[in-house]
Amino acid sequence: GKTEKVEDIEFYGSFYRCGNKWIMSKNSMDLLYNISLIPSGSAPTADVKMVSGDESLITVEADEEFGGYIVTSGNKTGKTVITVTAGDAAKDMKVKVCSDFEWFFVTLWHNFNNFLSRVFHFRFA
Repeated sequence: GKTEKVEDIEFYGSFYRCGNKWIMSKNSMDLLYNISLIPSGSAPTADVKMVSGDESLITVEADEEFGGYIVTSGNKTGKTVITVTAGDAAKDMKVKVCSDFEWFFVTLWHNFNNFLSRVFHFRFA
């Protein structure tokens, strides 16, 4: 029954992760499906909120049906930051929106990486 203060935030999405950046293609929609508060028993003093640093590049809206957030990219490429806050804790999520040319190679690398992880049981970072 004890309320603990949020110390950190972790998030998981359906788009690709490369190191500390998230990568998505332009004109796409992805689901950020899980936001975990650390420690696991913590309850934020305020609701979890997500804000895009550049709404002309990426928009974020809550999806009540799936309990996650829908991240939508527009028709331009670039980099921005999505800030996730819960109570006094905040964490930035760096996002790069790729051109179609870049996205081809990102997808190729992701598929190759998945193949290697299945065959040889390892994964490149």
